[in-house]
Amino acid sequence: MLPIINPNAPAPRTVLRSSVRRRGWGDAWLHTLRIALLCGLIGGLQQISTLRSQSETQGLGLSHVVGQFPSAREMGIASEDGLRNVRDASENSLGWVATTSPEADRIIGYSGPNNVLIAVDEKRRITGLELLSSGDTQEHADLVRRDEDFWQQFVGQAWEELAGLEMDGVSGATLTSLAIAEALALRTTGKRLSLRFPDPITLDDARLVCPKCTQLQRVERGSLQQWEMYDASQQLLGTLVRTGPLVDSVEGYQGPTELVMWLSSPDADGVPGNMLTANSLLEKVKIRSSYDNEPYVGYVRQEYGFWPLFAGRSLKSLGGIDLEAEKIEGVSGATMTSLAVAETIGLAATRIQNLVGPQKKALARGWNWSVTELATAVVAVLSLVWCRSHWRGRKWPRRLWQLGCFVILGIGTGNLLSIALFAGWTTAGVGPMLFAPGLAVLLAVALVSPVLLRQNVYCDHLCPHGALQQWARPLRVRIPHFCRPLPTLWGTSISRLAVRALKLSRGLVILAAIFWTVTETSIALTWLEPFDTYAWKVGVSASIVIWLLSLLLVLWRPMSYCQLACPTGHVLGMLKSARRTRHSLWIDVPLLAVTMVVWTYLISMR
Repeated sequence: MLPIINPNAPAPRTVLRSSVRRRGWGDAWLHTLRIALLCGLIGGLQQISTLRSQSETQGLGLSHVVGQFPSAREMGIASEDGLRNVRDASENSLGWVATTSPEADRIIGYSGPNNVLIAVDEKRRITGLELLSSGDTQEHADLVRRDEDFWQQFVGQAWEELAGLEMDGVSGATLTSLAIAEALALRTTGKRLSLRFPDPITLDDARLVCPKCTQLQRVERGSLQQWEMYDASQQLLGTLVRTGPLVDSVEGYQGPTELVMWLSSPDADGVPGNMLTANSLLEKVKIRSSYDNEPYVGYVRQEYGFWPLFAGRSLKSLGGIDLEAEKIEGVSGATMTSLAVAETIGLAATRIQNLVGPQKKALARGWNWSVTELATAVVAVLSLVWCRSHWRGRKWPRRLWQLGCFVILGIGTGNLLSIALFAGWTTAGVGPMLFAPGLAVLLAVALVSPVLLRQNVYCDHLCPHGALQQWARPLRVRIPHFCRPLPTLWGTSISRLAVRALKLSRGLVILAAIFWTVTETSIALTWLEPFDTYAWKVGVSASIVIWLLSLLLVLWRPMSYCQLACPTGHVLGMLKSARRTRHSLWIDVPLLAVTMVVWTYLISMR
């Protein structure tokens, strides 16, 4: 039988090649615009961070000093020591003000310098102090601001006498408060103290490095604090130096570490001398005290193969030490603490040379290519080959690849990308990349592959948490009917509402990251994603709650967290080729709006 043809039926739609070509060009332009918006957003956030740091070191205005001098109407120019006269409407002098920044910016608390306003009267006695800004976390800075007893320690003291005070820190913000006290002492006297390590040297400290020492004698040669060590026969053994007053801002896991160094200056006959030079030798070095957790400090103390790397070397050699070139990877289980100790030794050697003679060479801070960073970089580069290979479509090769990524990136190194990483590196620049070059390579692969290969290589092939969700898919169980929620709510299915809620949550996390970058508030971005759980060597994080919830979501829908709730994956997905659809509007319109808000705020700061 012949088919029946309906003469009234519409003719089939013919897709012209020219319209397809125009659509392709339109998608390409949309993709280019999206990349440009992302670059503009990142550039704006970086500029805001830079302007904020610059504004904190600029001169004072009347708005800063009215809290100390309510009747202030004008300020004079800075004197030789940086003090500015404050006058009222009748041009009567009310007092003087100064700030600790930029002179004391090198004194770091937990994560950054602090700028304190200092108000003095005509007799140069402290009348008031105010923390203008802090590079530390907001919660630590607020603890210090609210502690009246801490600030009252300084009120009434003479400008030149702050260095001799015994300060009490603020409980819960010890490093921040002591850094402020050190900054005040340095700003008012020009002398660098170490209030984090205030305890004086004892004979027990000397015997840590030189058991034969029976007597210590302090010597005054310039501004370097040093002690001569003698044995029972009054024979000079060498010079003892502690690193606290020299460098105490190199952080390990929780804070800095102080060392004691036994230095010798033998003459041609090998007899120890008492004058330190750049050629003085480091006989032995040990940990005196530390703000780091004791398990990590204990590992470093007991690692006998770590300390000989520095013994027998001159100050000149240690001052120019290159941790990467000499393959100093740290102590297993306490990498950050041991690397901080190694950097402290190098910086202390440089400071000693500065105090006893001209500086020869500064500490070289190169790329930290440790075993974990190399492993991360190798896996990241191999993923570019794997994503184009036909093996990725086969079950067991794919399972082996996922297992390797989970073991190396998840359990072994903990190097996972996150919104917190994006936000931190946006403001900090390339500095953190020197200590985590493997993570930098992983980030480069994750950012470049969606643009050039049109594949989200990180989410599809590298993310350990994504692999864990794929393994959980066969383990899904059928939820009993009586345990299921109501099928509808306000006329909309529960499942659809859950999808909308998860998508909304990832957008809110991204906005929180942008807000943190602009304002530097104390939002714990690492708690808003599950990836901090894989840094198990540091400790259990609150992100384990998100980690557990993301795995429970697999019982409802496969890969639900990756597809609906992951903010990191959503940002990387923006880099893929865009198409003019209704879905793209939910990405491009908010991106355009946020970029415009950031740049409007940036223009208002200038």
